[in-house]
Amino acid sequence: MKGFGIIELEAMLMLKRQGVTLDRDIIFLGTPDEEVGGDFGAKWFSEKHPELLKDAEFLINEGSHIITGSDGKPKFWGVNFSEKNVLWLKLTSTGQAGHASMPIKDSATNRLARALEKLVAVYPMTVRSPQVVPDLKKISETKPEPLKGYYSQVVEDMKDNDYIAGIENDRMLSSMLVNTASLTVLKAGYKTNVIPGEASAEIDCRLLPGVEKDEFIAVVQKIIADPTIKLSVLEWNVAGASDIQTDLMNSIKKVAAEESPGTPVRPVVVPWFTDSHWFRKLNITCYGFEPFEVKPELLASMHGIDERIPVSVYSTGLRRFYKILHDVAAAK
Repeated sequence: MKGFGIIELEAMLMLKRQGVTLDRDIIFLGTPDEEVGGDFGAKWFSEKHPELLKDAEFLINEGSHIITGSDGKPKFWGVNFSEKNVLWLKLTSTGQAGHASMPIKDSATNRLARALEKLVAVYPMTVRSPQVVPDLKKISETKPEPLKGYYSQVVEDMKDNDYIAGIENDRMLSSMLVNTASLTVLKAGYKTNVIPGEASAEIDCRLLPGVEKDEFIAVVQKIIADPTIKLSVLEWNVAGASDIQTDLMNSIKKVAAEESPGTPVRPVVVPWFTDSHWFRKLNITCYGFEPFEVKPELLASMHGIDERIPVSVYSTGLRRFYKILHDVAAAK
């Protein structure tokens, strides 16, 4: 994310230093807080100062990249035009507090633990996304067996147990095809020998386009089957989708043909979220695309303590991004 931000800034500076005449204005917008929803970043900016982006046609953000196969060669340039919707939930249980030497069967912690055990044991709702399925055959070409077969196998009913068992082993594929719920935060107690009167858990849910918040919450409530546990919404963002027939997409395709002849450009839906959804609400076409190859080992480092991109990848990405920016914005 930060590496690509610097690529964007440096490409803009290169255009300025080279005195390139522009047909389109270029704005560099840096915002904080994307990882926590953007309340004090993109959300604040888009709501408080939309006039600064008046008439903006396109926004280029993080979100996707050039997909490589198991051989390390590029398979397609993936351009994120839509994302899963974000729903963060908090489950809160209350009950009698007391000394831990005398257990309480229905304590707040015990009831919450029982509810969470049910939730994490259930594979997420198997709802297929019509926006994702057409990409599976192409994605399958990037995977080794047996994952290649699971990707290319598009079944009419994803309740097929063998199919579900197959895709569960690939985090990316399973996250693209179903609604997900990840247990991320647990809070309870302050002392080992005290049974707390309150316990809570936070769940990060990512919903497929078209799935409503209340629909998913009803499923969660049915799974935990405990009306005493309070369920509250911490965050709900609808990502939306952008048009893929644009001048910017044409520029990306042109540069792809120059840099990687024969490699197609594919619009993709990603399982994570970015700040793009705030700007789609301003009717700006938003693409998430970082024009460099991300090998599986680098993708696996995302959000890890060693998240990184090599200098060679950065340099290649800068060259390609400059060419895209020049093609879409420079005077013809």
